[in-house]
Amino acid sequence: MSSPLNETTRRRMIIVATIAAYALTFMVGLSLVAVSIWGIWISKGFANPSDDQSLGAYESMWVAVRLVLSWLVLFGPFAFAGAFVLHAALKQAFGKQDQSWAHPFRVFMTVVGMRIAAERQTKTKRLRAEGENVLEGTIEPKE
Repeated sequence: MSSPLNETTRRRMIIVATIAAYALTFMVGLSLVAVSIWGIWISKGFANPSDDQSLGAYESMWVAVRLVLSWLVLFGPFAFAGAFVLHAALKQAFGKQDQSWAHPFRVFMTVVGMRIAAERQTKTKRLRAEGENVLEGTIEPKE
């Protein structure tokens, strides 16, 4: 049976979880921005399906408009979401330290600690009922 976590271990787990959350958030944000940049080449294919370089000024203007509109519709949301996620991640990492996200983790650790304590207490009561001594976590049979 394991003992409840001490305060040092809890602090270390919170620090590791925080670093992992920042790294994952940063990677997701960068991935979304990368997809939106990749979308420029995809949108270029939608805007000008033919590789005809002899377009007039009027037609090339419409190609540029189609390029911008197709990118905004198809890949703009990826860019905006990636920028929002990166902004939030950088603000969390280098701005005011808000650990409100750790509250569910703390509740979970409290419940686990209470369950371990209850199991230990039940085991102690059961051993005493069976006539065995319980000394500092070791079990010695009663003679």
